Amino acid sequence: MSATLDQRLRVLSIEDDAPFSELIRRKLETEGFTVSVERVQTRSALERCLDRQTWDIVIADHNMPGFDSEEALSTIKARRLDVPFIIVSGHIGEDAAVAVMRAGAHDYVRKDDLSRLGVVVRSALKNAADRAASVQRERDLEAIHAVAFAAGSMLDTSRLAQFAVDRASELLRTDNAALYWWNAETRLLERIARNANNADRGIERLAPAEGLVGTAFARRETIVVDDYPTWRNRLPGARSALASAIATPLVIGDRVTGIFLAGSLTPRRFTPDEVRVLTVLAAEVGPPIETSHLVAAARHAAEYDVLTGLPNRGLFGQRLQSQIEACTAAATTFGLLYADLDDFRQINDAFGYDSGNAVLRELGVRLRRVSGVGDAVARFGADEFGMVFEAGTGVAEARRAAEGAVAFLGEPFQVGPLRVHLNVSIGIVVFPEHGREAEVLLRRAELAMFAAKQTHTGYRIYSSDLDPQSQKRLALTGELRNAIGANELVLFYQPQVDCRSGSVVGAEALLRWRHPERGLVPPMDFIPLAEQTGLILQITPWVVEQALQQLQSWRQMGLDLRLAVNVAMRNLHDPGFLGTIERLIAGSGMTPRSLTLEITEGTIMLEPQRTLALLQRFRELQLGVAIDDFGTGYSSLSYLSRLPVDEIKIDKSFVMTMAEVGNRAIVAAVIEMGRAFGLRVVAEGVKDKATYETIVALQCPVAQGYYWSAPVPAGEFADLLARARA
Repeated sequence: MSATLDQRLRVLSIEDDAPFSELIRRKLETEGFTVSVERVQTRSALERCLDRQTWDIVIADHNMPGFDSEEALSTIKARRLDVPFIIVSGHIGEDAAVAVMRAGAHDYVRKDDLSRLGVVVRSALKNAADRAASVQRERDLEAIHAVAFAAGSMLDTSRLAQFAVDRASELLRTDNAALYWWNAETRLLERIARNANNADRGIERLAPAEGLVGTAFARRETIVVDDYPTWRNRLPGARSALASAIATPLVIGDRVTGIFLAGSLTPRRFTPDEVRVLTVLAAEVGPPIETSHLVAAARHAAEYDVLTGLPNRGLFGQRLQSQIEACTAAATTFGLLYADLDDFRQINDAFGYDSGNAVLRELGVRLRRVSGVGDAVARFGADEFGMVFEAGTGVAEARRAAEGAVAFLGEPFQVGPLRVHLNVSIGIVVFPEHGREAEVLLRRAELAMFAAKQTHTGYRIYSSDLDPQSQKRLALTGELRNAIGANELVLFYQPQVDCRSGSVVGAEALLRWRHPERGLVPPMDFIPLAEQTGLILQITPWVVEQALQQLQSWRQMGLDLRLAVNVAMRNLHDPGFLGTIERLIAGSGMTPRSLTLEITEGTIMLEPQRTLALLQRFRELQLGVAIDDFGTGYSSLSYLSRLPVDEIKIDKSFVMTMAEVGNRAIVAAVIEMGRAFGLRVVAEGVKDKATYETIVALQCPVAQGYYWSAPVPAGEFADLLARARA
């Protein structure tokens, strides 16, 4: 390390004249240096000194018996040491001096005129310090690039923040570092990472303008404080033990999203280069941390109910599926409870939605107490809740649990100043007696709940006589089988619109059934039936064939559109499905990229490994693949990032209710996440101008919904396209 005027100057003198070395020491002290000198006059002595310690400067005679300055300089360079080297000699010609300087000496001074010695030493020390700073800057830059590269692969906020803090401590060689992130809900800066030596362990949250962190946030600028204890905005009392510190904002666009803090417990002066290192590091890690927050928010929003904090129906389905698999393997049983408050609407009507929400939150708390396991309870929506009992639960145990739950949930709820009694109705099913599939168990538990509500019995265990639709469904199945051959099925088309230009860029093909007696049968009445009976294996290839013919027709009209068709789970399980799609595409003459296969998020996650392999085959065929109903399932985002898909479609339940608490944030997070993963995002369910304007403001690329058109037959869709192009 090079010396400055307030440091001792360690001089290594290569000189055979001891009195002259002493003369050099006295001369440098008259120049203001505090000097220590060690003299050597042989190569071996020089090497021992270089082994023992570092030196600030080497001052060498040019000619000595058996040793000279060129050999000394060569010895130092061989060790890759950057030590200023000055020649002080009475016997050196100009040519020789120039040659030695080209070899690496800084300058030379004549022995009979030491007046320049102080200036030359200062110049050599400054040049050495500048070189060291330049080398350090390059190392810091390489380290920052390494941080940025590593940060880009991390999606876990805690790991990423801790990684950034640890690297900041290393780069700035400081004993204290922390990262604070702005929480828009609490309106506080919350510490999300600190290094192990961080002294301010109790300072986890700070308000804007509070302390150094809050002040840097409020001012939106980097602040350097050399003497923190005397700084006017320091934290009061003993809240901070810092002596010196830097705080720099993490800025994304025009927003300050957090603060990077680096400090020292002992006084120090941070250099401009060190300040630059922290600001560049903040710029590199800010966006990945923002993305990881969005991913975490989207993950939580996709899996948990905003109001109660309970798992939603999708995550509950995951838990239920895991319980089914575990109990199947163990050859044991378990119970499922489906609960609904009676006449809950009266609470909203009489006391307002805030009071109704408070009741729902309390109901969630009580159900947790009944189950004892938080993830075993979920809110399905409105005032409907579910709970999975532990393995080994049979009908008798489920009945006792339901009786206890009815009594506990029936205790008064506090609604404002009043205590209100509410009744709850519970439906119960037991695996495998009442079903072996998750959706079957849920549907039958719901039927049992409705039966309990109608009979005011508090709870009801499912029995087959509760399903009044069984005869109707049997008849409808036969009619649907005939409909396939009787050309009663038809495709309707709903446009997909580019949000920036307003032009139609694609469509979704939606199946309809024109029944000769019943009229237009709603899709929800026959598509689930087709999936359950296996008729979907015949229907989906027909849909794909019709879609390809329609694409060919549009191409002849000069239209280059993408067309999406829905694919059911039963199709994915069909070993011949892929070959059928290949043959249909080959026979149509259309490019595969014109066709997009839509698969629901829930379907993908039922058998993720099997689905991943099939999606990869779709990618090899150059087919487009979209994840439909995104946000209602329970996909792992790390798994999602590996899926070979092109598009995600935000479920319309979020888009249509963006005015509700949390749903706009969910939509925004999914759009941002799609952008981060390089996926096209389509917002379904855009019903009016206000929803469209919100989607545009959130920069969603594509949207679809009744704002433009309901699903219409091919002829009406062609008229719609003609009007759009006029």
